[in-house]
Amino acid sequence: MSTEIGTAQCINMGGYKAVYIADIETIKSITPVNDIKSNIVFNTGFDFLKLNMYDITVNSEPHGSAWLHSIAGLIRTSESLYTVLNKLSKKRFLCKIIDNNNISILIGSLEEPLRFTFSNVGPSNPADDKNYTINILGYTTEAQCEC
Repeated sequence: MSTEIGTAQCINMGGYKAVYIADIETIKSITPVNDIKSNIVFNTGFDFLKLNMYDITVNSEPHGSAWLHSIAGLIRTSESLYTVLNKLSKKRFLCKIIDNNNISILIGSLEEPLRFTFSNVGPSNPADDKNYTINILGYTTEAQCEC
């Protein structure tokens, strides 16, 4: 059984189809398999949390000896999950992204985790589900890798 937040009821026109986050406190180890792939072992009972995002964009740009990573998208969910999103903004994460070619990409590390931010973008009717902009970003010394 997977844990999910939000519903992906909009068409993803980008090159990415899924975004998962893992709180670094739930990860036991990350072991490189080779130069471009890593294996992640979680503490018992933990796994990645799927964010049902749409309009996903992923950018990884070199900045001197570091990489600036930015994962952004929209999520549609009820206002009752505002508290959950707010709690996520206080934690640090690894991010796994699955592209439209079914390649899993890992961004972040235990030593260089990413941050989660969000903002409400509507609708104006308080009774409707809310759309939130989600941003997961941070600097790392490593480029993204497969997982």
